Amino acid sequence: MKIDFDRLLFRRQYIIGPKAFHPNENWDYLNINNNLILSVHRDLPYAIDKNDQKLTIFIGLGFDPFHPDYDEQAILSTLNKQDISSLIKSTYPIAGRWLIVFQENAKTYLFTDPCGYRQVFYYSDGCQSWCASQPELIKANCFLTYNTDENLHEFIASPEFSQQESAWIGSETVYQNCFHLLPNHYLIFNSNQQVRFYPNTSILIKETPRIIEETSEILKGILAAIANRSQIALALTSGWDSRLLLAASKDLFPKVKGFIDRKGTMPKDHPDLIIATKLAKKLNLDFEIKNSSISPPGWFISLLSTNVTSARVLSKTNMIFSRYIDQEDVIFVNGNCGEIFRNYYDRYCQEDINKISVEKIVSLLGYKGKQTYIRREIEKWKNDFEINKQMGWNLLDFLYWEQRLGNWGAQFPAEEDIAADEISPLNCRLLIDTLLSSPREERSAPEYKIIRKLIHSLLPEALDFPFNPKKRQRLFKIECY
Repeated sequence: MKIDFDRLLFRRQYIIGPKAFHPNENWDYLNINNNLILSVHRDLPYAIDKNDQKLTIFIGLGFDPFHPDYDEQAILSTLNKQDISSLIKSTYPIAGRWLIVFQENAKTYLFTDPCGYRQVFYYSDGCQSWCASQPELIKANCFLTYNTDENLHEFIASPEFSQQESAWIGSETVYQNCFHLLPNHYLIFNSNQQVRFYPNTSILIKETPRIIEETSEILKGILAAIANRSQIALALTSGWDSRLLLAASKDLFPKVKGFIDRKGTMPKDHPDLIIATKLAKKLNLDFEIKNSSISPPGWFISLLSTNVTSARVLSKTNMIFSRYIDQEDVIFVNGNCGEIFRNYYDRYCQEDINKISVEKIVSLLGYKGKQTYIRREIEKWKNDFEINKQMGWNLLDFLYWEQRLGNWGAQFPAEEDIAADEISPLNCRLLIDTLLSSPREERSAPEYKIIRKLIHSLLPEALDFPFNPKKRQRLFKIECY
C-alpha cells in the first residue's frame, strides 16, 4: 500500500489567521472578511454563504433530521443569519461534527457542534490572532512556547491523568496563551473571548409521550441523513446508547453494518461482544466482529503526533490504524454524548447540587489530592455556569457535557481524522435539549426509564437482551475470531 504522506498531514483540519497555510496540494485557502484567511484540508467539507456585510462558513459534516437530503450548503442556506444569537438558535436541530464561522461587520465569531467535537483552539501574541482545529497547526504558522505553569505540569504528571486516558480539563493547553473553546460557548475572535450562550432559558419539563415522539423523529432523521451520504458502520455494545441508535436505524438496515472491535484486548466472552452478536442475529443486521490487534508502525504514530496535540497511543489507536489500512467507504457511527441525558454523575454524587463543592467536582472527575490546576479550572468553570444558569438546569449534566465530552470526548475524533470520519448522532442540541426536559428520575440509573421507553417505541425487540451485564450469562455462546 502506497502511503500518501502529504494527504495525511493535518488531514481533515482547518486554520484561520492572517496568512494562508498551504503545506501541499491537499490544501485550499480563501480570503474571508476582516483580513483573515481560511485554510482547509480538502478532505474536510465546507460551505460558504455571503450576504451584504455578513459571511457565514459551515465547516465539517452536518446532518439535518428534518431534511435528510440536505448537504452542508443546503443546511447553511436555511440558517438564520440575522445575528450570532439567531444563528446559534437555528442550528439546534443540526447534528454532526461541525464548526460555524460568522462574520458581521468587523467581528468574527466561531461556535461548534453541541459537544465541541469539531474543535476550536485559539491564540494571540498581541499582534496576530489564529484559531485552528489543533494547536499544532497554529504552531506550524507562528511561534508557540510551552506552558510553564507548574500546576499544569503537576496535573499532566499525575497518575490519574494517565488512568483517565489523558483526559484534559479546562480551557488551557500545553502551549502558552493557546486556549480551547468549550462546548456551549462561542468565541469572539477579535478579542479571544469565550461567551456562554447555553443555557439561556429556564428548563421546560415536558410530558413523556411528547418527548418520545419528538426524539424518535429527530433520531431517525439524523440517521437517515447520514445514510443518504454513505454506508453506516454502527458500533454496537451491550450499552444503552448504541442500543438506542440500533433501534432508531431499523428502517435503514440495508445501509447499516453493525460491528464491534476487540482491539486486541477484548476477551471472547465479553458481554459487549456476546450481546451485540446476538442482537444483530435476532434483528437480521449485517454484523462483523473485528480485531484491530496490530500496533501502528512508528511512521503512523509520528504523523499522528504531528497532527494532534498530545495524541495518545491506546488500544483504540490500533483501531484508527486499522481503519486507515482498510480504507472503507463508510461513516463510522457511535453512541457518545448520551451520558449527558443519562445523568452520568448522579450515581457518584448524592449531595445537594446547589451546595456541591469544587473539591467534590474534582473527585467526580477522578482526581485526588491538591491538584491546584484542576481546582482553578473547575472553580472558574463553575462560576461561569452559575452566573449564567437558569432555573432547573443541573451543573453535573454540564460537567460531563463540557469538561468530559468537550475535552476527552473530542480527542478521539481528532485522532481519527487521519483515517476516517466518525459521527455521534446523539450530538444534536435539539435532541439533548428535549431529553433533558424529562423529569430527572426518568433518566436516572439503573433503569433509564425514558431511554427504555424510547427504544421500545422504536424497536421493542431491541430490549430482549440485558444492558451492560457484569458477568457472562451461560445462555450466550458464540464463536469469534
